[in-house]
Amino acid sequence: TPTSSPLSSIHQVLPPSSRSLAAIPHLKNLNAQLATKTDLYTEQDQRFIIVGGDHSSAIGTWSGVATALAPQGDLGLIWFDAHM
Repeated sequence: TPTSSPLSSIHQVLPPSSRSLAAIPHLKNLNAQLATKTDLYTEQDQRFIIVGGDHSSAIGTWSGVATALAPQGDLGLIWFDAHM
């Protein structure tokens, strides 16, 4: 069963002016977890797709991939942006 994210509960409790600042620690934790997973999947040569609601998910995604691929050299990236 799906679990609620820490960000969804923050969004419901805080007024709009406070939401972005209050989310920073949660975004840091979420991206650290995402980096760990993408590092693992990349090291295991598994394909994966990350779908996020904004660009903040890229922090964890590419941190993990870059960490896993660092011994192989430079990382190439093709970025598809929904705002094209």
